[in-house]
Amino acid sequence: MYLNTHAGLRGIDRKYVELAETVGLSRAKFVRHIAIPGALPGFFTGLRLGATVAWLALVVVEQVGASDGIGYLMYKARLYGLTDVIVVGLAVYALLGFSTDLLVRFSARKALSWQSTLAH
Repeated sequence: MYLNTHAGLRGIDRKYVELAETVGLSRAKFVRHIAIPGALPGFFTGLRLGATVAWLALVVVEQVGASDGIGYLMYKARLYGLTDVIVVGLAVYALLGFSTDLLVRFSARKALSWQSTLAH
């Protein structure tokens, strides 16, 4: 998330920075009106990627070293040949990951609603 937010800040068009200097925006107003809106798209991209990596890490950790959880149940089901439990576990992981992604995309759409109004 940090790298994408930083890239978003670095990608702010120089014209906006010059405009802020020309009209004499204070530091606080510059941050509020230029820096934060410029960094938000990168932040939300990083958040989506971070959530994906977090779910992948959770799956791996639960498969390898957990004594409870969905991954542990799937591991035990594999030992006993219970493929239906494995499929249900995968479906639960998929639903959790998809719902997390939907939540982040919804939040991004709400936070970045000003972008669609500028395009029209």
